[in-house]
Amino acid sequence: MSSQQPTENSVPKTQRYWLTANIEGLRTERVITLENAADFKLWKSLITFRLQSLGCQDLIRGDLARPKPEDKGYADWGYCSIAIGNWIYNQLSANVKRRLDNRGVTEGQSMFADDLMKGIEKIVLGDSSAKRLIPFWGIDYEEYDSVEEFIRGVYDEMQAFHDSKAPLPWIIALAIVLDPLEDDLPLVAVIREELKEIPADELTREKFLTLTERLSAEAEIKGIYPGR
Repeated sequence: MSSQQPTENSVPKTQRYWLTANIEGLRTERVITLENAADFKLWKSLITFRLQSLGCQDLIRGDLARPKPEDKGYADWGYCSIAIGNWIYNQLSANVKRRLDNRGVTEGQSMFADDLMKGIEKIVLGDSSAKRLIPFWGIDYEEYDSVEEFIRGVYDEMQAFHDSKAPLPWIIALAIVLDPLEDDLPLVAVIREELKEIPADELTREKFLTLTERLSAEAEIKGIYPGR
């Protein structure tokens, strides 16, 4: 695969990139780990500087258009963007990764570098919806003694929102509960199928309690405990 190296004085209209052997080398390279908003400015500067050395810094710019699928270099662009997106993901702390995963940023084509960078900025720097989810970010499944206690922790945080003037949909709390249980409880897949028939804004507190009671019961029967 090849691409024409960008010149210094040209003004790009689309994302430019330069394919080199070092793209593959990025997969295991660590620059700096992004922990929180205080680290973001330095973190992004170092990420950008490293990509400049490869001629690929445009790939994280959401203000530049991507090549079109019918363009000759589209496949090369996609290869490059995904490789860089995976590298950027590896420069994130476990907490930032979890927050990205919970909001669906890292699913499917969102691992393109520009989409991922946009998602990271929203998660770390905050937008109106992200800031409302801050209390949930500190909920660590493995710190609880049982699945029932974990569910209670999520419920208590959610209930606090509903006692305020800024309630959130209960589907958010359920998504946070389901995510860490998916590998251990087959019931999670069943519940996800059931949710396809329920509009998100119609999932009530009572429905949340009913579904999570089933999860607690199955976890107890199967001997599933956080951190084991």
